Amino acid sequence: MTVVGHHRLPERRRTYASLQELNADLRARTGRSILHELTDGELCRLADEICERVADTVSDGEPIHEIDHWTVWQAQKDNKEASNR
Repeated sequence: MTVVGHHRLPERRRTYASLQELNADLRARTGRSILHELTDGELCRLADEICERVADTVSDGEPIHEIDHWTVWQAQKDNKEASNR
């Protein structure tokens, strides 16, 4: 296979009304299987750190949009004769 292109697509996963709502969702590990690898203490520290960073980027009362970023790769099957050479 030969990669012939790719497209990046943002998808709005969820919108939060407040930092507290975001923090609670992170601590609940909702839809984030990787967070199950963390202890409760590690997760609390991570959720607090994320919320501190987000707080620097949004105004009070402004909704918080969580965006997932996807990459769709396009490939072309290689010619068998060319790959046997």
